[in-house]
Amino acid sequence: MCKIGNSFSEHTPNKLQTLVEIDIDSCDDLITFPAMLCKLAGLRKLSVTNCLELSSLSEGFGKSLTNLEVLRLASCSKLATLPESIGNMHKLKVIDLTDCLNLQELPADIGELGCLRMIHMRGCTGLSVLPSSVKELSPLEVVCNEEISFLWKGMTNVVVQLVEEDKLTTFWRITKAYSRELSLDMQIKM
Repeated sequence: MCKIGNSFSEHTPNKLQTLVEIDIDSCDDLITFPAMLCKLAGLRKLSVTNCLELSSLSEGFGKSLTNLEVLRLASCSKLATLPESIGNMHKLKVIDLTDCLNLQELPADIGELGCLRMIHMRGCTGLSVLPSSVKELSPLEVVCNEEISFLWKGMTNVVVQLVEEDKLTTFWRITKAYSRELSLDMQIKM
């Protein structure tokens, strides 16, 4: 439950330019991805997880982070969309969107990610349709639960790895995420 605040401003030292991996977890005041971090062209792995207030990624995100190979946005439950510019991330191999409960769509140009080999989508309950460009991804492994697997049905370029969970575990996971959001909302109002 860290507070990221103004930790990444335009005055952040240039030494960050050599970073290849960033891991941000459980920052309850991270609403949008810091623009300054979009300037880290050498970044290969980015993990932003359990940031329940994260609701957007700027278009600059995909335009600048073109060397990214792994993108983890797991349990960012307010994230509704990914920027269209993600199609510029041609080196991206893995995307983890596990438990992005409000994710409503994938970018139309996601099929341009020629190196993409794996998408984790368990718990993406807000997703009801895939862009037609996913047919261009090959070969692709999709790790998901039964709720999401029907979206990928009939696609010959995709291997679906079903992650079976019992209903109680799923209910507990979703309840835990929403109770953390509710707790954060109450703290903000106080």
